[in-house]
Amino acid sequence: MYIGFLKKFGGVLLVMATSSSPGSAATLYVLALMFDPMLKEFHKMKQVLLRSTLAVAVVLGGVTAYAQMATPGAGEAHGQRQPMSSDQRLQMMTQQLSLTGDQQEQIKPILENESQQMQALRSDTALSQQDRMSKMQAIRKDTASQIKPILNADQQTKYQEMMSHQGHRGKGPDGGAPPQSPQ
Repeated sequence: MYIGFLKKFGGVLLVMATSSSPGSAATLYVLALMFDPMLKEFHKMKQVLLRSTLAVAVVLGGVTAYAQMATPGAGEAHGQRQPMSSDQRLQMMTQQLSLTGDQQEQIKPILENESQQMQALRSDTALSQQDRMSKMQAIRKDTASQIKPILNADQQTKYQEMMSHQGHRGKGPDGGAPPQSPQ
């Protein structure tokens, strides 16, 4: 630090010696010495401000990204997942009910029909939410009444249990049961 001061002071002496106005050179040097700590402090404050701004931007970006992930997409009601396709539902039913190939062939068109009806209801903006929900419930009951005769007694019991669990999970009007853990 002492050597740095001497270098600065030596530079001022050189400027004063070669300047036509040595008093103004000395005044500038004194002012520079006075403002140097303030400039250093200003530089530190600028760095702190820049880092703080960057931190706020990162936090806001994260919050925005989270909000976009949590915001339902088009066609979804608040807090609901995308409906399972008829193929996904058939696969889940096959796994949980041990459906035979023949049963799968009989059930697949029923599930596809239900899926088409549900999609038509979801896109119908003229219906109130309550009307849409009651129509979807009627479609689900109709689908269940068509599927039950295809199942054997044990499968019917499991199917009924699946349907009752579906209602208790708060599942929306997508007609699909959520994946369940093996029993």
